[in-house]
Amino acid sequence: MFGKNYDKEFQELSRQNVKLAEEILTIKKDVRFLFEAINEKPIIVERKGEKIIPFSKDFHPEFDGWIGEKEEGVWISYISSKQEGKGNFSKLLEELKAKYEWIKIPTPSNKMLKICQKKGFILTREYFPEPFNETGDVLLWKTAK
Repeated sequence: MFGKNYDKEFQELSRQNVKLAEEILTIKKDVRFLFEAINEKPIIVERKGEKIIPFSKDFHPEFDGWIGEKEEGVWISYISSKQEGKGNFSKLLEELKAKYEWIKIPTPSNKMLKICQKKGFILTREYFPEPFNETGDVLLWKTAK
């Protein structure tokens, strides 16, 4: 790997590694700042008729992640409880059931599956278009009509 100019090559690699380490630290600080900013004031993103709403200190601080809200329903596609076993997920589901016509949870964990089935959800399969182009498991709850 090293030639006759071992000392110069080693110094150059060391300099590059230090620069790379500094860049990584800067990126980590930026990411930490963004997460702290989201927790202070959630950034709600709208795309294709859907709002992406992050969990924050004002919206279910007991979770990390977000929900995708459409006019008639909500997707819970990324959620992580900060305190498991406290009933927070069940409370969230009850709140969402009172507000929306449907709730969908793609690729549910086994724990979510057990909780949701007790609350009237059914396990279905749904096709996800671009960029996924695949069919996956989705827990579904709909209001009775």
